[in-house]
Amino acid sequence: MTTDLAHMLEAVGDPAKRAWWENYVKDAAFYGTPMEDTRRLALSWWHSNDHEDPAGEALALGSHPVTEVRLAGIAIMERILIPDNGLDSNDIGRLHSAMATGAFDDWNTCDWFCVKVLHRLMDGASTTAHDEVLAWSQSEVLWIKRASLVAFVNILPKREPSSGFDDRFVAAASTVANDQRRFCQTSIGWTMRELSVRKPGIVSEFLGAHTPVLSREAITNASKKLAPAIREGLLRAHASQRSEN
Repeated sequence: MTTDLAHMLEAVGDPAKRAWWENYVKDAAFYGTPMEDTRRLALSWWHSNDHEDPAGEALALGSHPVTEVRLAGIAIMERILIPDNGLDSNDIGRLHSAMATGAFDDWNTCDWFCVKVLHRLMDGASTTAHDEVLAWSQSEVLWIKRASLVAFVNILPKREPSSGFDDRFVAAASTVANDQRRFCQTSIGWTMRELSVRKPGIVSEFLGAHTPVLSREAITNASKKLAPAIREGLLRAHASQRSEN
């Protein structure tokens, strides 16, 4: 069945878009299919087939070598499985297992998976579910570690998802901050920037405490919504510590 979907997506691909995307997202393959067409074809294909294990089949698409097939799996989870209760926070272990075996293992599809699927599962979920995803920060798999924070990026500026969540999020972020890989560092920059909308003091304190291990890119992005004087101070402190080392 997956081969049929791949052929459908490839048939409407644009070679120019393919070349652009493959230059933008390094080491990822594309058909050049517009997102609107990817979503439309994915949903149509899904409805035209029978599925014994819907969640497992959709997750399996996330390991396909071509991006649009991965995005099709995300669209199916977002638009069909989650609304129909075919995927919920009880499936976090399955999501982790899929990523551990290669699903969504590039920044583009990882982030789509986070904001389209994990976000929906985490929004309104239990403390236990939140903590299960935050624990992904301990993983050595880059994209799982990134997802442990980015799963919450759209919730962070609005409210505390569960009692005591902010403290637990900062603890997970501290673990991720010690990983020097760029996409761990950028996950700090993105999520802390959003948390600063609601809790600027917590973010300022976090950035100050972790200046020695954070990249300049991470601090620059994380501090964008802080007061200018605080932001400038953090960047000066980072530059000073790096020059000393």
